[in-house]
Amino acid sequence: MSVSHARNGDLNHWRAKAEGIERELYAITEALIAAGPSHPHHIHHLFAELYLSTTRCWLARLSRRDDSEYAYRVICHFLQLYRDQVLERMDHPLENIAAHWHRYHQMARRQTIQSPISAHLVLISVGARAHTHGDLGRAMCMAEEDLGHPREACSALQADRKKIFGQISDEAFYHAALDYVTLHRARQTGWRSWILGLYRMGLFVLKPVWLPVFQRWRRTGYAEAVAALDAQRTVPSELSEAPSPCHPSGLHRTHRG
Repeated sequence: MSVSHARNGDLNHWRAKAEGIERELYAITEALIAAGPSHPHHIHHLFAELYLSTTRCWLARLSRRDDSEYAYRVICHFLQLYRDQVLERMDHPLENIAAHWHRYHQMARRQTIQSPISAHLVLISVGARAHTHGDLGRAMCMAEEDLGHPREACSALQADRKKIFGQISDEAFYHAALDYVTLHRARQTGWRSWILGLYRMGLFVLKPVWLPVFQRWRRTGYAEAVAALDAQRTVPSELSEAPSPCHPSGLHRTHRG
């Protein structure tokens, strides 16, 4: 088997897995909605739908390329971190929640679907920051560990990271946000619909402001994940069996403060 044939096989394998993520997220969202407004888990469908919308937009842009294996791997690891940090911890004591997700869980437990629409918008914004800044860099490190490339020396990985840091992701986030607000506005009436209409206009007008913020979250989150991984590799050998900070089992840090 030629190298190019093997690479195409890997690409197709990870593309299929990543496309399956969209179906998984849809099923997760539907289950949270079906739980009903009185169920404490129901509120989590708000962020799940934003995550689903972003994944759809991201996959649509990656499908036009033949160099997206790394990004597909990131998408798969990204979902596992969401499962571990959100879905599997909705009933955990807040002190057992990872620090970067603590505020999201705290807010979600205080809200219902009848809460002010402004509170919902803050909730999904907090969730977006937690997942983008706190989890995405870890997912990238996990994908790089899968590929076995030396992080500093691999020019191919530097090009791959641009798909996460650059225009492809910027466009995915922007159009996902517009699609998400349009979806939720269609479900609302009166002043709630008016607020969402205003919010959607703000996404357009303030695009030069908030998209660079999202890009900074991605870059700094990755840098922090790399630093945590490098720090773990320098600990004494008797401590080296601790879970990698880039692995889900290494993220469960008690919230302080």
